[in-house]
Amino acid sequence: MYKEYSDSESKQRIQFLIDLWDYANPEESQEFDRMMAGIIATRINSTASTKSKDMRYALEIPASLYEVIKKRFPLVFSDKKELHWFMKNFPRFKVPNKI
Repeated sequence: MYKEYSDSESKQRIQFLIDLWDYANPEESQEFDRMMAGIIATRINSTASTKSKDMRYALEIPASLYEVIKKRFPLVFSDKKELHWFMKNFPRFKVPNKI
């Protein structure tokens, strides 16, 4: 059965998982934020294309956090509608300015 996650309860639960991961991994969290700033700085346009325009970044998320969220919310990264919802609600992980 398909379950949409794009609701306020899911947002709170995902935010709790992110906050818990940040608390448990403070150094990795800070390093991730520095890395994201570098990734965003190398994008040449609002859709986050690379300079050669052969790739477009959508999302960057630490692997361990990705696995935790994916386990609890399996469709959030595989369903386009849910992915867009995630990107809008958790901009810390969104690379493009424009979705």
